[in-house]
Amino acid sequence: MTYENYTGRETFVSLAEEPYLHIAPKAFLSCKTIESLKLPMTLESIGDWAFAHMHNLTDLYLPACDITLGKKVFLDCENLQRIHIMDDTSGNEGLSQMLGAAVTILKNTDLLRPHLAGHRDTHEAWLADFDEALKEFLVSEDNHGFEPVFYGWFNDDDVYSTQLPLYLKKKRTGKLTLAFMRLRYPLHLADDLKALLQTYLADHMPWGAKADDHTITWDLLPSCCRNELIYIQILEQAGAFETAHIPALIDHLQDASAEVIAYLLNLKSSSQRSNDFFEHFSL
Repeated sequence: MTYENYTGRETFVSLAEEPYLHIAPKAFLSCKTIESLKLPMTLESIGDWAFAHMHNLTDLYLPACDITLGKKVFLDCENLQRIHIMDDTSGNEGLSQMLGAAVTILKNTDLLRPHLAGHRDTHEAWLADFDEALKEFLVSEDNHGFEPVFYGWFNDDDVYSTQLPLYLKKKRTGKLTLAFMRLRYPLHLADDLKALLQTYLADHMPWGAKADDHTITWDLLPSCCRNELIYIQILEQAGAFETAHIPALIDHLQDASAEVIAYLLNLKSSSQRSNDFFEHFSL
């Protein structure tokens, strides 16, 4: 039984209780209204271009089954943030975000294996594959994979003045997003990869060792990284800033939450009190 074509205008769509085995090619192609989509628990395959150009899709729900994927299923689904596995037993709180990033950032649909990722007995092996793809992505050149699009004979300059800068910004944003994500959800995170992720963040701060290559500017970071305290704590644990850098951080984070600003001010104040204390013992 195949689900052929969606023609509605709903924001939230659920096929979870329907007995469909297959999603037809282009079934949801260019659907602009759906933000959340639940697929059938009986699902076996998804056809070519099934969800392509679903610009507003943020959450997709899959059964924990071995699902065959067609070509370009998620083409241009850039806002797909989470792929949830129904009946997930992995114990990984960040799994839905990792699966979303596998599709939108890593562009690796081979990692979309719900029956392995969402099962407690196979999750660690799946996560090792995810981490291998993450490492390869992180150490790749920022321009790796760039393919210019020529709109006309005289548009060569557009490649280097517009297309390449946009590609580099997107690639760097992806690297930062993945680094923060994996450090936030460190289940089975190997020490060497943890060190690599922390070093990447520290090196690309404005005062870091690789700031000349490119600098982490706050407009590159997803809004959650600017407004949730956990991300500042990840930077702190990575040794990505010192007390002297806190004023600059606060200047960059003018739109951050009060909790984030208060935490940074408290760090600065605590460090100053500590320095004042030890100055009493200086000769």
